[in-house]
Amino acid sequence: MRIWLAVAATAVASASWAQIPAPGDPAALVDLRWQARESVSERFVLDGWAGDEVGEIAGPGVLAYLMCGSVGELTIEVDGVEVLRCQPRTDWKPLYVEPKPEERGEMPFRWPLVHQGGPYGCMSLPIPFRENLRLTVTERPEQMWLSGRLLDEPAEVAFSGDAGSPYMQRLAEAQPVLEAPVDRLWGSPDAVEMRADVHCPAGERATLVALEGPGEVVGLRLAMRPGELELLRHPVIEIVTDGVASLRMPLVDMVGVSHPWPHAWQPRAGDHVAGLVHPYYRSGGHTNPAAVAYFRLPIPYAESLRIDIWNRSEQLPVTFEGRLMIAQLAAGEPVGRLCGTSMRVDLPAEGEAVVWDAPGDGRLAGLSIFTTGHGQDWDWRRKSRVTLTDTVGDVSGAGLLPLAMQGTGGSNVIATTAWNHNSLEATGRCGAGRHFWTDPPDVSQGATISYMAEGADGPTSAEVGVVWYQWLGADAYEAPTMPADVVQLPPVSHGQPQRPLAGGWWLEAEELAAAAEASAGQARAETVGALDVFASGGAFLAWNADQPGDKLDLIAPMPESRYARMWYHRLALLAGGTFAIELAPPDGEADGFAYAKSSQAFLDRVLGRATARASIDCYGIWPHRQAYRSDMVPMLNPAPGELARIRFTCVTKSLASRGYLLAVDQIGVDPPPPAPEGWQEMESASGEGDLLMGLMPYGRLDFHGWGGLLAAGKGQARIALAASIGQAGANAIELRGVVEDGEWYATIDGAAEQSLAPAANPKEPALWYLPLPADFEAPGELTLTVRNARAEGSLMLDAWRNAGARE
Repeated sequence: MRIWLAVAATAVASASWAQIPAPGDPAALVDLRWQARESVSERFVLDGWAGDEVGEIAGPGVLAYLMCGSVGELTIEVDGVEVLRCQPRTDWKPLYVEPKPEERGEMPFRWPLVHQGGPYGCMSLPIPFRENLRLTVTERPEQMWLSGRLLDEPAEVAFSGDAGSPYMQRLAEAQPVLEAPVDRLWGSPDAVEMRADVHCPAGERATLVALEGPGEVVGLRLAMRPGELELLRHPVIEIVTDGVASLRMPLVDMVGVSHPWPHAWQPRAGDHVAGLVHPYYRSGGHTNPAAVAYFRLPIPYAESLRIDIWNRSEQLPVTFEGRLMIAQLAAGEPVGRLCGTSMRVDLPAEGEAVVWDAPGDGRLAGLSIFTTGHGQDWDWRRKSRVTLTDTVGDVSGAGLLPLAMQGTGGSNVIATTAWNHNSLEATGRCGAGRHFWTDPPDVSQGATISYMAEGADGPTSAEVGVVWYQWLGADAYEAPTMPADVVQLPPVSHGQPQRPLAGGWWLEAEELAAAAEASAGQARAETVGALDVFASGGAFLAWNADQPGDKLDLIAPMPESRYARMWYHRLALLAGGTFAIELAPPDGEADGFAYAKSSQAFLDRVLGRATARASIDCYGIWPHRQAYRSDMVPMLNPAPGELARIRFTCVTKSLASRGYLLAVDQIGVDPPPPAPEGWQEMESASGEGDLLMGLMPYGRLDFHGWGGLLAAGKGQARIALAASIGQAGANAIELRGVVEDGEWYATIDGAAEQSLAPAANPKEPALWYLPLPADFEAPGELTLTVRNARAEGSLMLDAWRNAGARE
């Protein structure tokens, strides 16, 4: 089934743009029809740096793209006039953290045409020049790339920062479009919006739209429902231009997001011209359940155009909600044909592999590569290269498709105006893509794109997507058919957490599901599936409570230590609830949990500064799907060396949450590290007297052994220290602890009583020096007496040690 509906013409730019703008004209930033027209201008590139400080290019021409690392201060001169002086990496705002309107800078050098992308400053602002372009830096950059066009005649619109100039007027018309949401349609002033919806059953093809020409699609938006990440490589788009299927490729390859899994902090991937907006949730209730693909490169057709969708999924039907912008095209106007294909390529461990041969003369418009089979070593991403080889020479690195932003390691550079580098993590897969929407390279018959493998632990295979325009005069290119099968990808893995301390452990939480005990519902091992989460190993432990008070017990071994600290990787899902966590003996009950009474109390509890039980929040916000480590406060070990219960008690949920879901990816328990040499932990001490004495139920991370002895009430108590002083000449001990409240004093075997004053920072442990009796002779055992002079009070004692001889 398909429907399409033509609606009112949408003028997204000034009606003064009656003609197709040329490179160098700010209008060309949003009206991309020039991409499909053959030009006679010559592309220039500057890879690296021409000299120690200065690069200069003779005109006429236009600077289209600039990317640089640390250059200190950058100065740009146009025809002898200084137009910019700044420090790109500090003065330009990151694109993927949208600045406030007042922080976007002043035109013409305004966000997002000037921005930071990872460790680099990037500029996509076209700067035409007549006689020369000169760039000066105060620091020689390790990485520098700029590209543009040399023109036969100077650009019609001259560069100017004057608000009343034609250049600034056209830039002012384009700027709102550049700052608008990326999936919003825009195109040319004569464009008409058309809606086209189609339902595509599993394994079948369906026609999205069929048009008669001449015409030109200048904007395409496809909302895919359901937008499940694991299925986004299934739909194949086929574009039949004038009776020839010139483009066949996975939809995600055409839009430059060959790796369709989003970075955890970014709801979209792609560049300014094409990309993908993922399903996401924002606080406030806005939900986007569809995956939205957008594509702004022109698709001209002289006689007819048909766009088909092939759903390669074997089980899941998909519905597409399409919107297209259709512009006028004069009969007989010479335009290029949009072509595209995707190839599966085996990659060598070392050496070169050709991944695409240009079948004819044309213009490279987009390139993406999705690698699989690599390990967790990033060495290959720093060293491997993708290179375009043509008669004009090689283009590589930042000029084409750097896999790791010219050798930097591990930087996620996503959703910029020119690049999409997604999931540069140890996940067993890597994706990078771009569209050449400011300065596309021309290619000739026989040009090649190759992958040069270098470095350890590299990928073994890749899917490469290429989008280009074929010029008229050659036989029409017909794209090869796509395979029906989709490469099965390994589940993501974030690697082993930090190695546990001796006696500790960690494992995938779903392994505990079979032995779990729940008061309501049932714990289960859930695969990531439709939840689109980055669960290690492709699964996680899931449990849905019915109401507050429901409990889930995981049976797990405990270390031999008196205290233990549990940690877990939680998944932030829409149906998440809030849970309290405790450790309980195998056949007993844990004490009831306590609520934090203030935000400061919560902070103290999470940091382990307070002896209160911690409530964990398992409710999160899309698109933060990735699991993050949460460390609990140290807890008194209920079963040292034996099995115990890790108990989750449902407390509440956010009003925006749909349920009480607990989703845990990985879980582990660590014992405390041994106390520093010389310190004796108070946990082994015993006492008697008026005060209540016992082990701290919840420890502190700043305590040796993470726990200690708790004294509470009014009166005094005698504490027998477990070890003896063995150093001759010793006349004092050093005592470590925290006064929570009260007025406390301490003495050793009747020596002078000392006040136990809190530390300068009352949240940190204090050190107290207690003199020994004058007649004390080593070795000998000691008795510590503590006294509280107020009605109420509590004292936590961490450890003590021999202070040596003190005057």
